[in-house]
Amino acid sequence: MQTVQSKKISFVSPCYNEQDNIEPFYNLVKKTMLKEKCEYEIVFINDGSKDNTYDELKNIYEKDNEHIKVINFLHNFGKEAAILAGLNNAVGDYICTIDSDMQQDPKYCIEMINILENNKNIDMVAAKPSNRKDPVILSFFKKGFYKLINKISEVPFYQGISDFRVFRKNIKDTIISLPEHNRFSKGIFSWVCPDIVCIDYEVKQRMTGTTKWSFIKLLKYAFAGIFSFSYVPLHISIWSGIIEVFASLILSITNIIRMTNHTTQDFSFLWTMVVILLLMGIQSINIGIIGQYLEKIHTEVINRPVYVIKNILKKEN
Repeated sequence: MQTVQSKKISFVSPCYNEQDNIEPFYNLVKKTMLKEKCEYEIVFINDGSKDNTYDELKNIYEKDNEHIKVINFLHNFGKEAAILAGLNNAVGDYICTIDSDMQQDPKYCIEMINILENNKNIDMVAAKPSNRKDPVILSFFKKGFYKLINKISEVPFYQGISDFRVFRKNIKDTIISLPEHNRFSKGIFSWVCPDIVCIDYEVKQRMTGTTKWSFIKLLKYAFAGIFSFSYVPLHISIWSGIIEVFASLILSITNIIRMTNHTTQDFSFLWTMVVILLLMGIQSINIGIIGQYLEKIHTEVINRPVYVIKNILKKEN
């Protein structure tokens, strides 16, 4: 069996308000890598934190600039931008995207790399939480999202897989080469490497702080995935418009027949209002769907950078 000792591992770790987790996370990675006798680096990305995260990152960099890089964003650009910045600065043979909140143990990174080392036809291994129990409502929406997006997208989406994964350098180079500004990592990972091997991992309890993913943020993230990797919503918009036209035509014919027969409808006004409101609602949804795609086109056209770096801490070669 081959080992990972001859390869360099780059840990890409976005940070947002994780001041109390930075040093424990660094110590855990260091301990794991020393045990495995692996060459490694940790690329931290401070994504506009409002606490003392950057100060903590600066402290560990000053103690260990051989293994630490710190990318400090001008302000908060989001996890997708942070991952891209980390990949742009990672130089390892294997790249591991991992959160800095201490819920993902780097020991699983070694397990994933060993799979890659012993299977040259595999380029990416992802970790799936084995013990996470989401609230019933959240679990319902997550399952619904994956069922929906797998039906309307040509890119496979694997339910329950986190961004905790390891992949080869060639996959990293491909991801970086993609020019899009509207980035959805789960979709991009699947697009560049559709055949992903999965392992289970045990999610640790968060030591300090709270999750940054509220239900609203998760909902926005889900919509970002749908609009980035499927044009089906636009097709739905067209067909719903056709259905509206036919419904209106049938309603008009029905009213003409009733007028011919001299029938009276006591609630005809109310029914008319219901139909108008229904059609207006469908129309508003359609306009909103089109607007989402126009927003993405606008973002690509103005060509602003995905992120802006305030400063970088890294040892010059």
